[in-house]
Amino acid sequence: MEHFLRDDSFWSVDKIRHTAFKNLLNSSSLIIEIGGNTGLDTSQFITLYNSSIISFEPLVTMSEALKEKFKTNSKIEIQPYGLGNRARNLSIELFGSNNMGTSIF
Repeated sequence: MEHFLRDDSFWSVDKIRHTAFKNLLNSSSLIIEIGGNTGLDTSQFITLYNSSIISFEPLVTMSEALKEKFKTNSKIEIQPYGLGNRARNLSIELFGSNNMGTSIF
């Protein structure tokens, strides 16, 4: 896990993000998440802020898993698409044994 030094103590990346978001997000916020992946960030945003979330995840297996994971939460909407500056179909190459890295290049 990455850590950053602040006033002689280490902060995790998650703590830094939470500190940045805590004054910006609340239950009436709408979060647009680009790249839902396994839903880790989605889960944290719901737990910490109870915001509405639209999560875009173009990998079919991942988007289906996200839909199943969050099917009982009406504040979360999963969209099985990637986002770009124009509409087109692309192939996505998976990297690594866990298929967590992706690229269109």
